[in-house]
Amino acid sequence: MKNVPTDRQLEGWATQRGAVLLLTALIMMVSLSALLLAGLNGARSDSTQAENLAVLKTAREALVGYALSYADLHANRLPGHLPCPDTDGDGLADSPCGAPGESSIGRLPWQTLGLPPLRDIAGECLWYVVSGAYKEDPATGLSADADGQFLIYDANGVVKLGNTPVDQAIAVIFAPGKVVQSQVRSLTPNRRTECGSTRNADGVSRASNYLEDRNGINNSVGTQSSAAPGTPGSAPIPASIAATFVASPRFPEYDPPDFNDTLIWVSPAHFDRVYARMQTWVGDQVRACLQSYALSNGGIYPWPAMLNSVSLPDYQDDSGERFGRVASDLTNTAALGFDPAWPTSCFSWVWWNDWREYVFYALDQSAAPSATSGASVTVDGVASTVAILLAGRRGSAQSRSSNNEKGSISNYLESANIPGPGAGQIPAGDEAFQTTTLTQPTDDYVCNAAACP
Repeated sequence: MKNVPTDRQLEGWATQRGAVLLLTALIMMVSLSALLLAGLNGARSDSTQAENLAVLKTAREALVGYALSYADLHANRLPGHLPCPDTDGDGLADSPCGAPGESSIGRLPWQTLGLPPLRDIAGECLWYVVSGAYKEDPATGLSADADGQFLIYDANGVVKLGNTPVDQAIAVIFAPGKVVQSQVRSLTPNRRTECGSTRNADGVSRASNYLEDRNGINNSVGTQSSAAPGTPGSAPIPASIAATFVASPRFPEYDPPDFNDTLIWVSPAHFDRVYARMQTWVGDQVRACLQSYALSNGGIYPWPAMLNSVSLPDYQDDSGERFGRVASDLTNTAALGFDPAWPTSCFSWVWWNDWREYVFYALDQSAAPSATSGASVTVDGVASTVAILLAGRRGSAQSRSSNNEKGSISNYLESANIPGPGAGQIPAGDEAFQTTTLTQPTDDYVCNAAACP
């Protein structure tokens, strides 16, 4: 015989079932709220990233524009230089910044760049680090071959940029975000500037109170805890050794929230237009000097300095050679009755020693010191008394370190503009050169006697 529950038992079971259903509903509501909050946090994080990146891209374009126009605003300086960082927050670059060749960190010099004080989503002004080879003061060794000094890692410790020196970033720009961890952004009121303080001891003057570390990489000094001495990330900025930085996504909702830097970089690819501008600007100066010499010497140009695969270039003019680098010693040309030196001011520029390795010219038979009849040199199929060629940034298959490499023309020019094997002598019938569109940093830039395109 089955037991029949009493009315009191039925009432108790109903109460228990109601409590279970209520508890289940509460659990579902909490879970749903957590999911919604996570989604909102993720969306907020993505939105923060997008807004910060928009500001950072504006800063990057301004830096590239500054490098492009540098020669137009600074007498006797070539394009490509970037400003020093701003160390007191007034928006002006503070020069000089460190020793020659050292990278330097501070705030973005927005006023020097012609910008308003750019701020991230947290209302903080941007920070900025620049490579030693590209900073304007003290300037040193800037050519199309100058390497950046920064490697960028992702949150998993994988290199995003800079596996090889030729790919390393030239500059990095940071949106620092709000205060995290133990950061203290103290400020002495009467020392306040737009973005910081004129007092170095204030918290707002220190990068460590704005930029964080992740996976052993410290963005405030560019170091990596696992770096061996002498390798990238082993020495804090300012340093001539390459620095390392970490870019980590979806940062604001980390638990604990200990990293909120957003950063972008100026890579060699972003500098394509700048490298092309360097080539065209240098090409114009070289062509003007060659033409000035020829105008004073009956249309004759000096012998070039022949390429040498045994020793470093000596820049001595070489009798009988119609292809090579620009010679500084014109003894052999002078022995044939022509001017013993270039026109005043030619090739005495402060930047020339950094560029003369990359500049070549080919002489037409009729324009050489020992002239013979008949045209020989052409540029894009048109006869020219001289072809001036500027090598672009070294390509992946090119190396320009050893004496042998510096003496091989294939390490500088593209195949269409290499006049012959070995040292680069002009064999008969191989004197046709061609311009390029300068769409790649490795492209050659070629001028004829009349103009640089």
